[in-house]
Amino acid sequence: MNFCHIQHRDNLVAAIHMFVETVFWFHPLVWWIGKRMVEERERACDEEVLRSGSEPGVYAASILQVAKFYLESPLVCASGVTGSDLKKRIEAIMSGRWGSSLTSARKLMLVIVGVASIAAPVGIGVFNAPQVRAQSQGATAPPAFEVADVKVNKSADPEMFGDVVPTWLNPGGRVTIRGATMKWLITEAYHLGRDGISGGPNWLDLDCFDVIAKATPTASRHDVRLMLQKLLAERFGLRVHQDQRVMPVYALLAGKRGPKLMKSNDDQKAKDAFKVAAPAGCQPGSGVPGQVHLECHNLTMADLADSLPQMAPVYFDLPVVDLTDIKGAYDFNLNWSPMRGGRGGPGRGADAPPAVDSALTIFGAVEALGLKLEQRKHSVGIIVIDHVERVPTEN
Repeated sequence: MNFCHIQHRDNLVAAIHMFVETVFWFHPLVWWIGKRMVEERERACDEEVLRSGSEPGVYAASILQVAKFYLESPLVCASGVTGSDLKKRIEAIMSGRWGSSLTSARKLMLVIVGVASIAAPVGIGVFNAPQVRAQSQGATAPPAFEVADVKVNKSADPEMFGDVVPTWLNPGGRVTIRGATMKWLITEAYHLGRDGISGGPNWLDLDCFDVIAKATPTASRHDVRLMLQKLLAERFGLRVHQDQRVMPVYALLAGKRGPKLMKSNDDQKAKDAFKVAAPAGCQPGSGVPGQVHLECHNLTMADLADSLPQMAPVYFDLPVVDLTDIKGAYDFNLNWSPMRGGRGGPGRGADAPPAVDSALTIFGAVEALGLKLEQRKHSVGIIVIDHVERVPTEN
């Protein structure tokens, strides 16, 4: 009997099927086939032994004698006493009920059925995958401009663009950016600090571009930034990845006596009535002539940290990070002098603007809120440029 197993390569076939079961463990037909293979393997050997001239009674008795002294084989890929039904085997041996030989047509039919049983679920998954991916992409696809015109601006001077951050999101969703460097566009699109970009070619600070686009009238500045990201990817082939870097920052902290902030009415109403609070933002107000006066509404401390370099870019050469641990949104006013004169941050020494009283700088305005800005090193998210084209594709 063991010679029949060796001749038919039963151990090899069973080992291959164990591998198939491992790969297609989820397919019930694979497990059913494995059980049937064990039964048919023993039945085929029984037929071969009896056809060679052995007496059925003697052969059945020898199988029973072996079964008395041996345990069941631990693996179905090993020949010997296995998990086949011993009672059925003895009955089949004594009655002489054997199956008929398979013709070539039947063998071909079995092969086709076997291949189809494996290929069918795989094929269904392959054909349905594009639709699933499309639905997934549709659910998470970033917003896009309704129309957008991108051109190289050869007349713009990058040095003149400098520290000035233009008001580029106009009422009605119109976006107008003229003479901006690629570095500025990436910085604005991903809402980064001055040192928030790593890598990239030298022309990022040299070449200038105009972007005229139309967003939905209700688009927020965050939405427009996502649209700008998509535009840069489509027109300039921009590819980036995110990373973390420890660098000098301005840490926004609570002052020694605590913050002097008024809880936003809209923030409280939104919590009480489960409604969406009014959009956060700062608007120019009336104040002392020659000073900047902003009335800020419904701003979190994270919003304030993000907005400070845009409110007063002349004072900030480092990103601002919110480390106040103050929750909620607040209403407050900011007043400071717009006079230029270099970087005016605390501890800047000779770089501080001599013509401006420290109380009238943006740092003094922040201190008036019971907060403070302190230089320290902190881990900041940056964007690493993997690829970008110098010339935009056609509109």
